[in-house]
Amino acid sequence: MVRLQIGSFGKILIWLFVLGTAVAGFSEPFWFAVSALFFILGPCIAIPAMIAVHGKTVLSSQTPAEIRETVDSVFGKNKTGRKWIAQKDGLGALNYELISAKGGCEPTVSVDFENSSSGLVIVHVWMSEWTSGGLNGGKGTPFWTWGGARALSQVNAVARLVE
Repeated sequence: MVRLQIGSFGKILIWLFVLGTAVAGFSEPFWFAVSALFFILGPCIAIPAMIAVHGKTVLSSQTPAEIRETVDSVFGKNKTGRKWIAQKDGLGALNYELISAKGGCEPTVSVDFENSSSGLVIVHVWMSEWTSGGLNGGKGTPFWTWGGARALSQVNAVARLVE
């Protein structure tokens, strides 16, 4: 777990800076405001990305063909700045990449499904690919994933509609 939080020299420097501003915040009001900003905004960006990576698994009474249509309809809605395009290669049976997020940091949401012994279809939806915005060249945890909240929105929409 520690390796996921501090996986590179750049992350160590960031954590030292945050820790330093937090300590300095006890004596200087400006540094207290800076450290509070880090501690408030960090989770607001990180938590949706972490949840989207984990994804959702639901049981569906729809057929695989109906699930494909439902998923296509969810990702076919083009909102401003939220265009998703289908990808041929990916970890799931269906893969959609967000276009026009922040240059080169577009996440991919994958959908995979399989028949269960009860006659229902098990559908798993998750953010399968991302580029982290941290100082480590986009490798490691999805801590600063741009588009993580948009990916989580799509994961929830697909899970809700295929149930």
